[in-house]
Amino acid sequence: ALQSMLGYSPEEVLGREFTTLFPETEFALAMGVLDRVIGGERVELLELPTRSKAGRSVPVEVSIAPVLKDGKATGIQGIARDITERKRAEEEVGRAVEAAEAANRAKSIFLANMSHELRTPLNAILGFSEMIGRDHATPPPIQEKVAIINRSGEHLLGMINDVLDLSKIEAGRSEVEQEAFDLLQMLEDIGHMFEMRAKNAGLEFILELDP
Repeated sequence: ALQSMLGYSPEEVLGREFTTLFPETEFALAMGVLDRVIGGERVELLELPTRSKAGRSVPVEVSIAPVLKDGKATGIQGIARDITERKRAEEEVGRAVEAAEAANRAKSIFLANMSHELRTPLNAILGFSEMIGRDHATPPPIQEKVAIINRSGEHLLGMINDVLDLSKIEAGRSEVEQEAFDLLQMLEDIGHMFEMRAKNAGLEFILELDP
């Protein structure tokens, strides 16, 4: 199994230093583990970088236990498993997470920019519609239509804010805001928006509100 994993034949490793199987940078770690096991300790599922005969680094997961006789360690036995594929998969997951986080940051920047671009003309629409609605020279039928434009604009502004709140939801920073509102007025506002679209499509739209 060792020959398959690291490329050494039994003859090439028997009688050689234990550190043969490890990169120089890992000598101290490997010898520290060996000392712990000789001292009677079991080491479970420890990741160790080993070195193949060709000089390639091979990550392995080892479980090592001392062979005891009369309470003293006379040898060690253990299992080593090549975890190259697992480490590669973990690295791919890490890269995918980084890419997702970068995409999420880009989306947040896009939403922030778009909200600014949408708010600018919308604020002009709301401001002028409010001015026209307050003008005493504006006939009542026109005032009613302007009021619909104003409420629809306010509704659109609320939707823009809702879109921005998505980033807060994803970040786990969303807060519930409780406030009173006029349910009938909200339904009527929504009805007016549907009514205009329905008329343009040649359809009749009827809104019935339960008292």
